[in-house]
Amino acid sequence: MPSKLPLLTTCALMALPLAARAESNPSAVSLRLQCSAKDAGNSRDEQERLCKSLDGWFEGRLDWRSGGTPGEEASGSLLFSEFGRFYALKNGSELLIYATGNREEGGAPTDFAQRYLDPGPHNVLTAPDLRVVLYVRAGKDYVPLTDQRFMPVASAAWAKHAEEALRFKGELRGDVTGRQESTRVVAIQNVPVSNTTPGTGQEWRFDGSQWVPTTPSSLTAGAGLQGGSYNGQGAATFSVVFGTGPGTVTEGSDARLPPAPGAAGQLLYSDGSRWSALPPGAPSRVLHGGETPGWGPVSLEGDVGGVLPAGNGGTGLSAPGAEGNVLRSTGSGWTSSPLSGGDVPSGSGHYIQNQDSAPQEGRLWISGRASVGSLQVGGGTPLNQVQMGTLVLNPPRSCGGYPIVQCNYTYWLPFPTAFSSPPTLQVTPRSECGNCADTYNLTTRNVTETGFELVVTRTDPGAFGDDWGQFLRIDFVAGN
Repeated sequence: MPSKLPLLTTCALMALPLAARAESNPSAVSLRLQCSAKDAGNSRDEQERLCKSLDGWFEGRLDWRSGGTPGEEASGSLLFSEFGRFYALKNGSELLIYATGNREEGGAPTDFAQRYLDPGPHNVLTAPDLRVVLYVRAGKDYVPLTDQRFMPVASAAWAKHAEEALRFKGELRGDVTGRQESTRVVAIQNVPVSNTTPGTGQEWRFDGSQWVPTTPSSLTAGAGLQGGSYNGQGAATFSVVFGTGPGTVTEGSDARLPPAPGAAGQLLYSDGSRWSALPPGAPSRVLHGGETPGWGPVSLEGDVGGVLPAGNGGTGLSAPGAEGNVLRSTGSGWTSSPLSGGDVPSGSGHYIQNQDSAPQEGRLWISGRASVGSLQVGGGTPLNQVQMGTLVLNPPRSCGGYPIVQCNYTYWLPFPTAFSSPPTLQVTPRSECGNCADTYNLTTRNVTETGFELVVTRTDPGAFGDDWGQFLRIDFVAGN
């Protein structure tokens, strides 16, 4: 049944009244309105009278809205407002309005096709629950005349005003022939189709000249083929049995299979003319490739990438051991243990270096007579007795927790152990003030068997020779 909602259509040039066709923009949207529509809400007699009096051109406004309540003008979402000249034509009890202005108030003409024809977000005719509110201009005001819901264009193609224009009255030719009420498919891509009515289970097959309904033939099991008949309508399942005799695989070749399945674990390989069986491999053996494959042990004949798990399997150990441990041979296996002083062979000229993650502070004591090679400090003289350590300056005063290092002050720093004669000396200062940018110079003098004097001079620009808060440690090496 046709919808009772008013029809909304777009009109071509010849569908417009003569006066409207004389305009520069003859394309239009026609609206079939009821001046006394029941869903107009709070319509009044004056509004109905003005609506029925429209005839020909008039100044007005047309609001396109989605949703809302008829009679409540501002309800729903405003899609587009059209201002300007409209053409009204009486049609019995109805009023046809032709919207031809297509102009927003104060702006340039809008795109007619974009608003009313082309699919897209700006097309108002395809909005859901479409409402149209018509106004007539009275002075500077716009008086509402009618507020009605409309059927979207996409749903109105079957309506009576479009039905006659869309009705096909000709006759088809080609693969589909006949009039609209009695068309027939007589060919598929110019290949004729038989007039015979197909039966249940039949299918179309080409017999060389036309498509004809055909009953599928059954597939019967033959020699070596196990399975039932096949009617062509479902999945076929079957198996090929070669028995104990030779079989032939004809999949692009004529390679014969071995006469028997062989032992468990056997593999097949090609020797170039036939399939041969490879005996099962022994445990812990791997398959070596080549023209004649065979089983054998793992062999590493070149570089191996990746990580060798030396602490878990590669050495026979069940765990990698503690941090810092080394691998030690027991003669029959490997063990994990730390280095110790006893690991240095007697009379060895080598030493064990402490490789802990953090530097260790302490003294190196060498007891007895031992050759230390050509240990040289500050000048290249071989040393027989060496002392190394750190001495802290003892400033005469402090300020705010920082020592006051007095410029050009003479500090006396004693050796931990007295030398037999004045040693060769090398000193290196370390400042423990993290935010200090001061620079300084150190001078050593009066080196004796028990200690030495140190003079500190500040050298940074702008404060040369001044005292300053600094915390200095002196690393020294002395020997003779």
